[in-house]
Amino acid sequence: MPRRKDRPVRHSYHYEGNYPEASIRRTDCRNLLEAGPLPFYPFTVEETRRSNRFLFREEFCRYMIISLVLDGKLLYKHDGRNFLLAPGMVLVIPAGTSYSFDTFTTGGYRKLVVELAGPHLDSICTTLGFDRMMMFCPEDTAPLLATIRQLEELLGQQARATMPDLLAAGYKLLLQLAGELRGSRKNSPLLAQAQQKLESALDRPLAMEQVAAELGMSLTNLNRIFRQELHTSPLKYRNTCRIELARELLQHSTLSIKEIAAKAGYCNQFYFTQEFRRCTAQTPTEFRREYRAAVPQSIHQ
Repeated sequence: MPRRKDRPVRHSYHYEGNYPEASIRRTDCRNLLEAGPLPFYPFTVEETRRSNRFLFREEFCRYMIISLVLDGKLLYKHDGRNFLLAPGMVLVIPAGTSYSFDTFTTGGYRKLVVELAGPHLDSICTTLGFDRMMMFCPEDTAPLLATIRQLEELLGQQARATMPDLLAAGYKLLLQLAGELRGSRKNSPLLAQAQQKLESALDRPLAMEQVAAELGMSLTNLNRIFRQELHTSPLKYRNTCRIELARELLQHSTLSIKEIAAKAGYCNQFYFTQEFRRCTAQTPTEFRREYRAAVPQSIHQ
């Protein structure tokens, strides 16, 4: 959950992987704030392209973060929930949130990130409904992408005369996201209940017809909600949860591959290895070996 204002916090971040081995283009308004405090402003636009595996964790992030995935897949985690982002998907992270993300496959990723700040940002986000970490699957990302590129161009000019346009573009981006939020709210309660069911008891079989029946809907409607909101099917969503559980156990346990396969709900080790390689481009053994060979690096602020 986003931090409470009366709670003393300390911002920090940690990463595992080769941080410098990335193509990062970043523009910010650091030099534009000398004129005085602003109630709200876009602080940074950053485009990152990375080909190597990378894990990142941030405690109590300082800014509101809007992340648009352009290529590859990223798995974000917050408060026990998984947010798997594919190309064209957007994640909103309120300021003060603790979260982590990991490259879900070995193919790398490319994403655009906007950071927003300002003393009035919390009240603006509360009014618009951005009170928690949330994911969107816009039917058309072109308008969002155009606004982010506009912000990037304005920040790159480093001119105080552009501040009104910069603030206007920032508000425009938030309103575009608020429109996406309004469009998804009608399915949010059912989707959240379905996700909770699909994320539980991963070591046991679960029929999608049973999930739909328990939610009082048809399997067709359940599939429609998942495709509309998450661009996937309920079955694929559960399989993703099983693979993620396997990744966690490979990283942080001494269980054998066979034992991990059973805990993740796979009937045999051979099938588990096939599915794991299909999703991550590595076998479980290769994934564990690479993780253990990585040298952790940390930076704390």
